[in-house]
Amino acid sequence: MLSQIVRIPSGFIDSVNDPVIGMAAAPGGTGVSKFAGQLGMEFELRTDMIRLKNPAVPVAPGKFMYVRLAAAASSPAVGATVNWDATVARNLYQVTTAAGTAAGTVLSTGVTPGYYTVIQTSALPPTGTITLTMLDGTEREVPEPGPQPESASATEPAPAPEVAAAPPKTAAPKPATR
Repeated sequence: MLSQIVRIPSGFIDSVNDPVIGMAAAPGGTGVSKFAGQLGMEFELRTDMIRLKNPAVPVAPGKFMYVRLAAAASSPAVGATVNWDATVARNLYQVTTAAGTAAGTVLSTGVTPGYYTVIQTSALPPTGTITLTMLDGTEREVPEPGPQPESASATEPAPAPEVAAAPPKTAAPKPATR
């Protein structure tokens, strides 16, 4: 199931380098993040939803995931592929720059090893529709806001609808006079 609820403190998908899940700085008090549930969360973004600090970052509409970069990894370059870290359980959503099974593409510059970031897991072709996941878990496709992709029939004019001729107007009957 996809969710659109992910906390990105900077507001830019290409500048996520969180020391604590969902937070740009370590929290005071207990030191525990209130956003721990977003680790491993996969979410989908359309073009109009993507905010970039650096417009040169190669990002396309698609699916993204909030993950942790392994502390032993090197800092990956933007556009580099990171792999699932085979030294920990997959449900820890930890990626590494070491060889392995591809997890996604790095979007942020200078991700600190041991910190949390967003990676792109797949790109979506423009379809003109988006898929909404409803509260009951069902999915529904709806038209994407904005201009729709052109179809072959979009260049041909639609046939004029057949309209029945209006009945002729008749004068209202005059009231009888005595």
